[in-house]
Order: sequence, then C-alpha cells, then structure tokens
Amino acid sequence: MKLIWTYNSNVVFGNQFGVNTPEMKVILLNYYIHSIQTAIKLNYHTIIYCDSKSYTHFKNVADEVIIVDNYENSPLWDSFKIKVLEDRDDDFCLIDGDVILHNKLPQFTTDVVFDSYELNNFKNNYKDILNYLSSVGIENELEVWENKQLPIISCGILSIRNKQLKDLYVSNWKLYNQFISKHINDVDIDLATMVGAQYLLSLLSQKVSHTKLSNLVGYDNPYYKHHCGPDKYNTPLVPTDNLIYKIKKELI
Repeated sequence: MKLIWTYNSNVVFGNQFGVNTPEMKVILLNYYIHSIQTAIKLNYHTIIYCDSKSYTHFKNVADEVIIVDNYENSPLWDSFKIKVLEDRDDDFCLIDGDVILHNKLPQFTTDVVFDSYELNNFKNNYKDILNYLSSVGIENELEVWENKQLPIISCGILSIRNKQLKDLYVSNWKLYNQFISKHINDVDIDLATMVGAQYLLSLLSQKVSHTKLSNLVGYDNPYYKHHCGPDKYNTPLVPTDNLIYKIKKELI
C-alpha cells in the first residue's frame, strides 16, 4: 500500500485552524517532512501531491512528487485529496502531514478506513454552518444531503476501497465545492472545508463497512499519533531549525 500526502501552499486558511504566519508554515512543513521520512523508514512508498511552488520542499524527501496547481478552482484547502481520490484506483491511503507513524498500519479490509470519529465537536464546528447551508438551499443541489447530527469521520487517515462510494464522494464533493464557491463570503473557510471533507463522507458512509484506527482523535494508538489542531504550533514535535529552516525566508 502506498501512502499519499497532499499539500497546497496557495490556499487561504481561516482563523480556526489555519496557517497564518511564516513560522506556523515552517512548523507545518516540518511535520510533513518528518511524517514522510518516518513512513519511508517503515518501508512505505511515499507520494505527495503539491503545488509547483512547494515542489522544492519535497523533491528530495518523498519517493514521488506530483504537481497539482489547481483543482476545480476550489477555495477549500484540502481539495487535492479529492484530486487523488478521483485519479487513482491503486492501493493507497491518504495521510495528513501531522500524522506520525511509529508502526506499519494494519491490513485494510473494510470499505472505509479512517482515523477516528469526532464525537464532541458537532455543536462547535458543524451545527451552525450546516444550518446556514440548509437555509440557502444546499439540499436543492445535493440529493444526498441531510442536516443531522452524526459521528463525524476524521480524515487524518483515509482509505476508500469501495469504488462506488469513492466516485459518489468525489461527485458530491464537486457539487458541494461549487455551492460553497457561490457563498464563500458568508462561510468560515475552515468549517466549510471540514463539512465538505468529513461531514459529507460521514453521510455517504453510513451503510458501508468501516474501520476506525483510533478511539479518539489526536490520541496515540498502536500505529501513529495524529498531532491535530493548533497545539502542534505551540509545542512543535520538530524544531523549526531542524529540517527546513533554510527556506524560511521564502515563506514570508
């Protein structure tokens, strides 16, 4: 199984989880490089999809670097993940740059394998934006859409082996992306990204087989630790002068 990261330096983050300073971008890139290097030590074939401006950061790190400078004119900051899902049918797993492996992942046998469920943040991160999207008619654009509370799939690790589900997810994400683009000035881009990536997949995955690898998001498990959220910028795992400090000036 191949591991695939995605990184797009051209996206604009919001204030919730975004990379808003050059120092934060250095920290995040260090996580990506450390994540890839750790996977290589576990004998994984590593691939990253990134924009051309970021090619130099990864060209001597990952086994393959695939350049994507735009996908669906999307304002959503993880759109490259959908690009990977649309283009590939080989044996791969998507992995976030802040996921650090310490053992090989288990054999994947279900339709969907993912990081964990987000159980406690529906009210804070999803409820209001779902209500807004319903108020402006998203159900008229996406037939599968429902506005309801459900366990949310965290996509820090993501494998979709059911081709029908994967294609359905990609096609509905594209419709969602078009809808968000029309309302981009009225939504928080971080929350809109999370809804398109995680809530939509959770809706579509309710009747397929699935496996979660962690009991709680961000907690250590036998395979990796997902350093999710803002804490990684306050107490970074990798010192900012360790791997890519020489390019810091280019990020300002």
